Amino acid sequence: MISWGIITICTAAVFNFEGLLAIRFFLGIAEAGFFPGVVMYLCYWYKPSERATRLAIFAGSVAVAGAFSGLLASGISFLNGKANLAGWQWLFILTGIPAVLFGIIVWVWMPDYPSDAKFLTEEERVFAVARMGPFAPNKEDKTFDLKVAKQTLLDPMFWMYATSYFFMVNSLNSFSYFSPTIVANLGFSGYTAQLLTVPPNVFALVIIISNAMHSDYSKERIYHALGGLTLVGTGYLLLALLTNWIGRYVAVFMIACTNAAVMPFLAHRTATVSGSTATALATGVTIAFSNCGGISAPFLFPKADGPQYATGNVSQPKKSFSLPSDNF
Repeated sequence: MISWGIITICTAAVFNFEGLLAIRFFLGIAEAGFFPGVVMYLCYWYKPSERATRLAIFAGSVAVAGAFSGLLASGISFLNGKANLAGWQWLFILTGIPAVLFGIIVWVWMPDYPSDAKFLTEEERVFAVARMGPFAPNKEDKTFDLKVAKQTLLDPMFWMYATSYFFMVNSLNSFSYFSPTIVANLGFSGYTAQLLTVPPNVFALVIIISNAMHSDYSKERIYHALGGLTLVGTGYLLLALLTNWIGRYVAVFMIACTNAAVMPFLAHRTATVSGSTATALATGVTIAFSNCGGISAPFLFPKADGPQYATGNVSQPKKSFSLPSDNF
């Protein structure tokens, strides 16, 4: 968080395309371990039947960030020309500073494991560890078990999960990249277009957390993930077929809910492995593979297809999968 905050601030100094590519490369390195690290971290604290809700709260922050980024970008746009800086430079500076500050706070305050939590009593620490069961990752696990690593990576289910997640992230990245463009193509521009990206993200936050909470409550994952994918897939099809701006804006609300499918899916994935090595690989490698969707997503929306982008919207896959039951 600290390093990518610093790199984000430094982006304001970029003055050519080559510099932008270089700084984005280092930003990717800084960000790479954050999401899989958080997923694994939560596995030390919460049982499989509790993880979807906790992952959804974490992922819901993405929707909150999407909502606030629209408001933030609208406000910062009025700083254009202040201190001889363009509005886009102010945007990178003012969004990078909180990441650095909060990163320091987390570094100092956040415990690594339940057994290290100073805000718990000794009895509570023992209970927090014991409630996880014998197969959960814990502080006493080997740092890296080569035998377990090989078994995990050679399991065909490992790559089935990774491929399924790739398709989800492909859809998620498409929305992240192009939601301002889609809204602008509804006939709005400037700060109005930025503000119109806020309501879909607020709606997504409610759906993401509600679906995950119900998934934990019912102890069911597959139908919740598929239900989320169906909602998102329908949104993309509406974008491809409709020309009315209201219908297309409704579709944006639906597509913003991609994480409603992702969180039950990730909770399911973490419940099918045990121990720190397998959990690290199941989260880290799966997420790394899925992030290749960040490469493929932009190519689904070539400029020549605008403003409807029918090809990209139709080709967003609703990947179906059949996975083993959770170990609740």
